[in-house]
Amino acid sequence: TAGMAIDWMINQFGIMKSAEETEELLNAAKDTGGVVFVPAFQNYHTPRYSRSIKGMIMGLTQATKREHIVRALFEAICFEMLEIVECMCRDTSKMHIGGIDKIMVSGGMTRNRPFL
Repeated sequence: TAGMAIDWMINQFGIMKSAEETEELLNAAKDTGGVVFVPAFQNYHTPRYSRSIKGMIMGLTQATKREHIVRALFEAICFEMLEIVECMCRDTSKMHIGGIDKIMVSGGMTRNRPFL
């Protein structure tokens, strides 16, 4: 889950001290600096299941800052959500995202303005 990835960044990677820091870091990064984050900590689930896909961070250089890594994670989460919404549109005959009237979100990441 997205929350699990944030917890990992805090507890295992030490890139920040709290989830609240993500908003500041997202605002500080105009892009990912070439970093790509695949947050598949427990395989890859929705919308495709795969046991072989594992989490990874790619594109690191000496110029990479922690805000680039956080931004890359949030972009990965957004792309996963887009893929899920596109599948929902196909499966419900709403053939494009514009066919969806409302998307409801929940969880701790809803408090993060740049994410929403």
